[in-house]
Amino acid sequence: MTPEQARSVGSTIDHEGQKLETIYIAISSYRDDECRPTVESLFARARYPQRIRVAVTDQRSAGTEDPSCLPPTAAECENIGNDSYLAVVCPRL
Repeated sequence: MTPEQARSVGSTIDHEGQKLETIYIAISSYRDDECRPTVESLFARARYPQRIRVAVTDQRSAGTEDPSCLPPTAAECENIGNDSYLAVVCPRL
């Protein structure tokens, strides 16, 4: 693949007149109680959190209290405050 072909794959966003490439992150989680904090940390630490795209395979055992990597609830989205993760994720839900 040439560099030109590589640049044509994926997506970009416009940020203050600048075209920025998006960043795709795939996570496979098996009964992991650190999954959601990990995803939250990705957004909280990112210089441009709106560039991040996350796909999670959340494997849990049915009928148990296994932790979940589910996105925030509507109630959590009502209290965004200074939380950069919620500020980016909630408008897209």
